[in-house]
Order: sequence, then structure tokens, then C-alpha cells
Amino acid sequence: MPISNPRKRPICVARSFLRSHAHATKGEISQAVSRLESLTEQGIRLPFEVLASLLQQCGATRSLKQGKWIHRHLKITGFKRPNTLLSNHLIGMYMKCGKPIDACKVFDRMHFRNLYSWNNMISGYVKSGMLLRARFMFDTMPERDVVSWNTMVIGYAQNGNLREALWFYRELRRSGIKYNEFSFAGILTACVKSRELQLNRQAHGQVLVAGFLSNVVLSCSIIDAYAKCGQMECARRCFDEMAVKDSHIWTTLISGYAKLGDMEAANKLFCEMPEKNPVSWTALIAGYVRQGSGD
Repeated sequence: MPISNPRKRPICVARSFLRSHAHATKGEISQAVSRLESLTEQGIRLPFEVLASLLQQCGATRSLKQGKWIHRHLKITGFKRPNTLLSNHLIGMYMKCGKPIDACKVFDRMHFRNLYSWNNMISGYVKSGMLLRARFMFDTMPERDVVSWNTMVIGYAQNGNLREALWFYRELRRSGIKYNEFSFAGILTACVKSRELQLNRQAHGQVLVAGFLSNVVLSCSIIDAYAKCGQMECARRCFDEMAVKDSHIWTTLISGYAKLGDMEAANKLFCEMPEKNPVSWTALIAGYVRQGSGD
């Protein structure tokens, strides 16, 4: 059925585009946003949910130019201070496009900020390596949840500041906020980097008690940390404790044995592996190369 109201036609086209392009390419986003100029001239503003989806895709494809066009469209059509939903999407888009200063400007102009707004800023600063700004934002936010704490733990751990990562992790556990699997990701990153056996044993025990050992990422990190400490017996124990093991788990343990020169154990485990893959083959071959044997 044809659209009777011509002012609604571009809105319907935009909605149709988003439905058929859930994961649009940068070029497709550019074509969609290029129509905004004519809409702006006609005084037509796309619905908030359409603009939010477009901003989300601009961030995902790092389409800064197109994201700025949407921001301009909002300003010209009377929304110099967008609502919380759109502001959060603008912050996310600018952060993903590597423009934290522009994201900060949007944040500062918001009438109302929810918890997601604050976490969005903290996450963006952490990913940009701006830990001092992330810490300031964390210290000044009116309330925190597990996402706030996890972001700081992971941020400091990935940037090599293990002392701060540990402090945030311990404070999270004291805070009474219910932690989740992601809460252990940062501390296990610290374990891998620091090669501190006692710390890894504590983290392993806490992951086990919390019932998160089935998480592949966490288990791989525990095994990898034990291997880096030269504690393959502990790594094997963690491996054996797992009810379900995928190829990542097998390969991590094989790589641990191979890096420590225990090719007999590496080869035995490789032969037991249900489904070999290129990564597991590479780990085994690299071990033999390091050992100077072509067997």
C-alpha cells in the first residue's frame, strides 16, 4: 500500500533500511545518512528509535562523519540537547570513533544522566587509555553497579597497573554488589601479567566457588596464568575440573606444556584432543621448533 503522507515516506524508508540492514557496512550507513540533509531542509526529524539505531551502527562501523551528520540533524531540527537515550547513543558513537572529547561535551550537556550514561563514559575513557579521567568519572558518579567496578578492574589490568586493578577488585567484593563472571576477567588478566602464583590460586578458588569455571575465557586465563608460573600440575588440575572442554581449553594447556618444553605431555594431550584445529597444531609445532626437533 503506497504511503499517502509524503512527509512520512522518508521515515518509513529509514525504518525499512534498518530492518533489512541489522549489520550494515560503512558504505550502506553512508548512503542512509546522506538522505538526512534533504530531511533536515524539509524540517523532518527521524524518530528517536531510528536515530538511535543509526548512531549505534555508526559506532559499530567507526563511521564518524555519518555520526556527526546525525548529531547535526538533531541540532538543526530543534534538539540541541537530545534526550537521555539519544545522548547515550551519541556518547557511545563518539567513544567508539575515538573522539572522547566530543563524547564528554555531549555528557556535560545532558539534562538527565542515568547509570548507563556514567558507565558509557567510564568504558570509553578506559578503552581510550585515559585512566585518570575514567577514575575521576568513577569517583564522582552518584551510584555504581557491577559494570562500573568491572570496567575499572579490567581497565587497570589491561594497562599493566596491577596494584590498582587488585584494589578495585577487592573493593568490589567488599561493596556488597553482586559480582559476575566479568568481575574475574580483570583480575585474571592481572594474574597472567604478574605471574604471581598465590594470586592466581586465590582467583582460581574464587572462580571455582562462584561456579564460573565453565566460562571458557576465565578457564583459559587460569590455565595460562598457571603455565606462565611454571605450574603445569595446577594448570592440569584446572583442566580436569572442567566438565566441558572446548578447543580453546585444550589448546591453552597444550601451548603451556609446549612453551615449557614438555613436548611429551604436549604431544600426549594433543593426541587425546577430540578435534584438532590450526591453532592447536601451531602450538605443538612451535614447541618442537623451540626444542630444536622436527619430530
